[in-house]
Amino acid sequence: MHELASKIEHRIMNLDKLQGIPSQYFPFFNTHIKGLRLGELTVLTGASGSGKTTFLSQLSIDFLT
Repeated sequence: MHELASKIEHRIMNLDKLQGIPSQYFPFFNTHIKGLRLGELTVLTGASGSGKTTFLSQLSIDFLT
């Protein structure tokens, strides 16, 4: 249990080192999700017609440019 607590504390205390690839067009993505990080799964949910596909399409373009 102590090892888990140490890992959690390390993540909290070193958030700047855990930043992912930031989006230049979506500041909320950087603020809330901390960018796209290698090896992590990010799940995007929402109601039908809420813009999930549009957001992911724009985010893809953002990361390609």
